[in-house]
Amino acid sequence: MLIGLRRFITRRGLGGLLGKLFIGSIIVAVTAVFGAKWHIESKTRQLLDDAAAQVSLFGTLSYGKVTASLGGAIKVTNFSFRPSSQMGGDISPVIADLIAVDFGSFIDMVRAGQDVPRTMDISIEGVLVDFGSAGQMVSGNPAEALACGDIQRFEVVDLVDMGFPNPRTDMRLSYEIFPSAEKFSMRTEISTAGAASTAITADLMVPGLYQALRSKNPLGIGSTRAERITITSDAARFNQARNRLCAGKLASTEEEAVEANVEAFVAMVATLGWMPDAGAIDQYRSFVRGDGTWKFVAAPEIAVDLATLDRVDDVNWLAERFDLRAAVGAGEPQRVTFEKLGRVIVGADGTVRPVDDTVSVAQWVDVPLADIGGYVGRDLTLATRSGKRYIGRIIDVNASEVVIRAQLPGGVATVPLALTQIRAARSYEIVRTNAQQQE
Repeated sequence: MLIGLRRFITRRGLGGLLGKLFIGSIIVAVTAVFGAKWHIESKTRQLLDDAAAQVSLFGTLSYGKVTASLGGAIKVTNFSFRPSSQMGGDISPVIADLIAVDFGSFIDMVRAGQDVPRTMDISIEGVLVDFGSAGQMVSGNPAEALACGDIQRFEVVDLVDMGFPNPRTDMRLSYEIFPSAEKFSMRTEISTAGAASTAITADLMVPGLYQALRSKNPLGIGSTRAERITITSDAARFNQARNRLCAGKLASTEEEAVEANVEAFVAMVATLGWMPDAGAIDQYRSFVRGDGTWKFVAAPEIAVDLATLDRVDDVNWLAERFDLRAAVGAGEPQRVTFEKLGRVIVGADGTVRPVDDTVSVAQWVDVPLADIGGYVGRDLTLATRSGKRYIGRIIDVNASEVVIRAQLPGGVATVPLALTQIRAARSYEIVRTNAQQQE
């Protein structure tokens, strides 16, 4: 039958017509696809240009090339936002080699403006991070800089000194919505300078989420319940380098530097009125020593709602209801528990001492220009009269100039500044203040 049909088409002169129609259809489809691709690229550039105009009073937003792939990803290269001098000395530039948004398919990318994407993957690569003003952690451990001599937080210059010459960060956020199952899955990843990475994954049951997003009606979202939450921190390389650096500053062995940090961590938690169990302290010690990845797993038995938020101060209740477990390396995750304390601080060696009426807080402190000489070897933020800002470690100070090892857009460099150029100096310090005032 097929042979007869082909003969019929050939005899009637339809073969050439069908071929032309087929080729014409291909041309139309290709033109439509590349037309849509061009439209998406043009629209993305327009959005970026509009954003640049809106923030022009605060700084300069720039970018390089914008491309949309047939696989469904939009990519922007060489993105940067550089604050103007009117913003003051505390706002850092935002610099990234690449920003990419992947919608999963070309069709979903085209429809993104009209409908809620069921899946999305956002990645930001090669971010130049200013740890000084952002107050960020390298390893995901809020106590990583405790008991390390004069260091109060790790700066970019510290990472370079520790053997991580490319102090840049990669970030990724992805999600997927399963409308029929009313499930929302999310994953975030942060990797810093090849030294440490932290990942958080969460599977949430959110009734009505997809329809609420499509209708832009948040009241349509039901009570949220987390099925499983996992946090992993892989910071072995960073922690090992940290221990070498801190041992040098404390004139101690690396193991003694680890124990000093463990004791400071336990004291920090104790100021909140809780004492982690011995297993959790041992896990923390192993993590800081650099023995492996620290993994936290939670499989909550309760919904995350206002009733839950009312009991966030009851750590044991939360740990039990969320079935919080942790492990370092390949070990099986174990349940984490806490002991409620009075106003005491408990050291890693079991020493108990009363808490006084003051607490430690981190905040910006203005440094008189005449006192900069006392900050040699410490971190400062220097603002110049021309509007520039330098964040880094003070190397030397004499009667006429200050030498600072600072983070610059191209890397880390030693910069001499005349004292007459400096308008202000600030330090991010741990200070003691009255506990009642904090409350």
